[in-house]
Amino acid sequence: MKKIRIFIILSMISVLTAQWKDLSLEDVFKKPPFEVASIGQWKWLPDTDDYLFFKIDTTIKARSLYKYDLAAGDTTLFLSGDKFAYDGENLQLVDYTIHPQTNKILLVIDQQRIWRNSRSAVYYLYDMNSGLVNKVANGNRLRNVKFSPDAKSIAYVNNENNLYVFHIDVNKTIRLTKDGSFNILNGHFGWVYEEEFGSYDAYRWSPDSKYIAFVREDQTYVKQFPMIDELNNYPVIKYHHYPKVGETNPILNIGVVNVNTKRTKWMDLNVPEEMYFPRMKWLESSQTESGKQELVVTRINRYQNRLELLRYDIKKGKGKVFWTDESEAWIELTDDLFFLKDGSFITLSEHSGYQHVYHYDKHGTLINAVTSGDWEVSGITSLDEKNRTVYFSSKKESVIESNLYSVKFDGSDFKLLSDKLGSHRVRFSPTNSYYIDYYSSANSAMAIALYQADGTKVRELSVTDMEQFEDYGFSEVKFIQVQTSDDSTLLNAMIALPRDFDPTKKYPVIVFGYSGPGSQVVVNRQGGLWNKYLNQEGYITFSIDPRGTGGRGTAFKYLAYKDIGKWVAHDQVEGAKYLSSLPYVDENRIGIWGWSGGGYMTALCMTKGAPHFKVGVAVAGNYDLKLYDTIWTERYMGLLGENTDGYKNASVFSYTDKLEGKLLVVHGTMDDNVHFQHATQLMEEFVKADKHADFISYASRAHGIRSGNSTFHLWTKITNYFMDNL
Repeated sequence: MKKIRIFIILSMISVLTAQWKDLSLEDVFKKPPFEVASIGQWKWLPDTDDYLFFKIDTTIKARSLYKYDLAAGDTTLFLSGDKFAYDGENLQLVDYTIHPQTNKILLVIDQQRIWRNSRSAVYYLYDMNSGLVNKVANGNRLRNVKFSPDAKSIAYVNNENNLYVFHIDVNKTIRLTKDGSFNILNGHFGWVYEEEFGSYDAYRWSPDSKYIAFVREDQTYVKQFPMIDELNNYPVIKYHHYPKVGETNPILNIGVVNVNTKRTKWMDLNVPEEMYFPRMKWLESSQTESGKQELVVTRINRYQNRLELLRYDIKKGKGKVFWTDESEAWIELTDDLFFLKDGSFITLSEHSGYQHVYHYDKHGTLINAVTSGDWEVSGITSLDEKNRTVYFSSKKESVIESNLYSVKFDGSDFKLLSDKLGSHRVRFSPTNSYYIDYYSSANSAMAIALYQADGTKVRELSVTDMEQFEDYGFSEVKFIQVQTSDDSTLLNAMIALPRDFDPTKKYPVIVFGYSGPGSQVVVNRQGGLWNKYLNQEGYITFSIDPRGTGGRGTAFKYLAYKDIGKWVAHDQVEGAKYLSSLPYVDENRIGIWGWSGGGYMTALCMTKGAPHFKVGVAVAGNYDLKLYDTIWTERYMGLLGENTDGYKNASVFSYTDKLEGKLLVVHGTMDDNVHFQHATQLMEEFVKADKHADFISYASRAHGIRSGNSTFHLWTKITNYFMDNL
């Protein structure tokens, strides 16, 4: 009988320990074993409630375009892939642009990345009526290719950085600028504007298709930074203009060129201080006092604490400021600027202490606050002028969520539209009759559904089957608040315990963070599989958002101003102290890691924040802000000559003599964003201080450390580093 009992107990233990399937690193980073909700690559068919998507047509073995009718729920063939052929060869489409009023389509093939968002590609013009396919610009690589509003012309920037227009009907190409070069950019922005203002397309067609407003960016006096491609017998050096803190920025001019005469009128941008000009858009003649088309230009001073909107008379080249937004710290640039038919406009501002929606008349005088309260609007999702309704995402229900709301222009009829609280990413149809909602939460995988504009659910488009996760026993993510020891501030945090958690045991912890100004890591949305893998392997995973991060209004966010590192290390240490207070945490086995700003955070925590973290992995970190670019850094730190102490206090270099524990520094040698020199200079500072850190570089990789096997190699390295040392 005794032997039988022992056998039963052993059998039960065997069942309990063998009940879960395990993830491998290959599962996490190469071939995930799960099918997650997706409707593929799609875009709206202009002026309709239909969207188009690519699908492999097995009969012709090519990608064809299919149309999905939202109202009917029907899918039909829109264009067969065999029509996308030139000289007998099928074109391998990666993208396309359809003009809303015509049957012309720009076909995009052979797309190549330039910087973070910009791409160059080869373009073809397809006429749906005739079925003819023609090359644009003889098949040369182009960027920022766009139809004119009347669809009679196509504008583009060539590889010499000049702006051209191709008149379709007469088959004639004209060059609008002549001075394009490595230093002079016409119609597109250089690296720093693209990276920090999200701007790369620097020209706009006028509504009547007669003019193009364009930016001429002169980078002549911007110092060049070399990046070395070492995967050649003789390394290749690639230079790009990169203005570091305190250095000379590119000089911008804005011209309005007459497409027929090719004559350019330059706008008067003279101001008593240095300014950035990151945005511009045209107003219809009906929206202006003059009854003529006008150009609206957004400008921001170098301190980035004052934003102004100007209307330009394109004939005279003179502009007039009609709206100003100011801040005690920095202004958040927004693309949410909507001009109505009467010339009034709706936009966002943080001047109340929280980002909200405001309605102004054409003179910039406030009509009313559309939203208000001690909560943030994240962004305007869509604007329906016909029904005088603004749709927006907000953190009203919770700082860690992003839900969809609607409100009338006058602030009435305020509604929460999201039927499940969590993280929603929404795209409205061109008619504003429907929206497609991508939803997830920390413990619920992606679901994609179609809704009517009033929030009524029409149908599921794609849902992740949650049963496929049941055999893995994934840990639940819990959201908590950590009270600081200095002034009892409550910091948002999230934690997940090991899969086979035993409260009588003590576990190691791996902390992930970013902690940059206005950022958020602690959010209620689906995370990646690597944390699940760590929980499976017996690690607690944890994140905390320090003071200076986003979602909680400007008073909280502006704590990062002029010393972005002040609260980063301090509050990550507060998180470590909280973890150490938990009976199931091994306080001597707390690790931390992050990427980019998170790499900076990690290095700061391993030095200034020592000895609270035993192991750290810092990937692509910007360790000394004097080495980083003007726009991002000066936005949060102010000008170098006016804040030398702040820059010193924020630098990891100031604390390298305090390094404790095991630190792995990782960087790509061709990182155009955070240059490789951040890592090499950090290691030099450790040498000076006689401190030892581990280091690995990825040859010829950029900020994301991708291509080849580098992604899997990197994550294997990070995983093993924690497992070997924590």
